[in-house]
Amino acid sequence: MENIHETVGRRISVARKQLNINQNEFASLLGKSLRTVQKYESGEIDMPLSVLQKISEVLGVSLNYLVNDQTSNIPMDNLGDVLSCFFEMDKKKEIHFDIKIIKNEKCTFNTKCCLEFPWRDTEAIYNERICKSLHTLKRNRESIEAYSLDHDTFRGWKESAVNHFRDFPLTNKKFAQESLFSKKHLRLHRIKKKDESTDH
Repeated sequence: MENIHETVGRRISVARKQLNINQNEFASLLGKSLRTVQKYESGEIDMPLSVLQKISEVLGVSLNYLVNDQTSNIPMDNLGDVLSCFFEMDKKKEIHFDIKIIKNEKCTFNTKCCLEFPWRDTEAIYNERICKSLHTLKRNRESIEAYSLDHDTFRGWKESAVNHFRDFPLTNKKFAQESLFSKKHLRLHRIKKKDESTDH
């Protein structure tokens, strides 16, 4: 069984490879030797918090992703917690969902709101995994209702799935303020060019 150093090292390796950065490039970005980086990823040496923080910044992942080795319960005590979960998902680059409203003109009580995760989304690289997991969840829920699956087995599957996918880091989309500024600047530039051409 992995110790905590090996777990952290493996997660660093996974996140690095996802960015297509080799160990030499990674070492350069961290200001460390290649051998030191190799020891980080193999779990041979302990890393101080300052190094872990630097690694999380370089790889664009959270510090919690690197060091959290426990199955944690996400707070779900009120509707605000549920919405916060949706908002957080919407910020991530590797997953994408569409919101679909299905209205029933005859009966508003039958209106449905659905989250759709496009299976084959080249940008959202984890969508396929989400779809497969939700498909398994649907099947397991149906088995629970039909009494063909016991709750302990269902709980074990959920914990196993959560722990497995902890090795798949998420990064934030680039909703940078400068992109909004750039668009505004581009619009103003086009208007100015149009005005100049009109004057001539």
